[in-house]
Amino acid sequence: AVATGATLNCGTQVISGAGTFTLNNGATLGIGHVNGINGNLTIATQTLNANGAGTTFVYNGAAGQVTGSNLQAAVNNITVNNPLGVTLSQSLSVTNLTSLTSGAMVLNGNTLTLNGLLSIGSGSLTGGGTSAIIIGNPAAGAISFPGVLNGVRNFTLNRTGGLTLTGSNVINGTLTLTTGV
Repeated sequence: AVATGATLNCGTQVISGAGTFTLNNGATLGIGHVNGINGNLTIATQTLNANGAGTTFVYNGAAGQVTGSNLQAAVNNITVNNPLGVTLSQSLSVTNLTSLTSGAMVLNGNTLTLNGLLSIGSGSLTGGGTSAIIIGNPAAGAISFPGVLNGVRNFTLNRTGGLTLTGSNVINGTLTLTTGV
C-alpha cells in the first residue's frame, strides 16, 4: 500500500502478481510506463482511491504515454510532467488540480472536465476533432485557461467565477455558457 502523504514513483517498472495494490487517499503515484497506469499496475487487485482527497497521479515518463484505461474516470489530482506528452485513453474528470508541468495533455477525442484548479508550467492542451472541455464546479473561483492546440468540438463553461482566456481557442461545435459569463 502507498500510505497517505507517501509517493511511489514507478518509472517503467511493473507491479504484478496475485496480490493487492492500494493507493490510499492523499498518496501520489508516479506513472512512467508508455501504457500508463495499465503498464505500471498489472497486479490482480487494485484499490486506487482515485478521487480521494489529495490523491495524485503523476505521468512522468521518458517517452510519450497514454493514461491507460484503468485510470478511473474521476480523479482528485493529475499531473502531466512528460515533455513528450500524455494522451487520454478515455474521458477524465478532475476534482481538484490539473497540473500541466511539461508536455501536452492530448484529449484524443475525449472530454476533459476541470472541476478544480488548472496549473500550467510549460505544458499545454491538445484537442481536435471530437474533443471537448468542460469547466465545471459552479461554486469554484475563476480559472486561467490556455489556448487548445487544434481546438475542440465542444466547450462548456459552468463556473460562477468564470475564466480568463490566455490563448486562442477554436470551437468547432457547441459553446455552452451556463454560468460564469
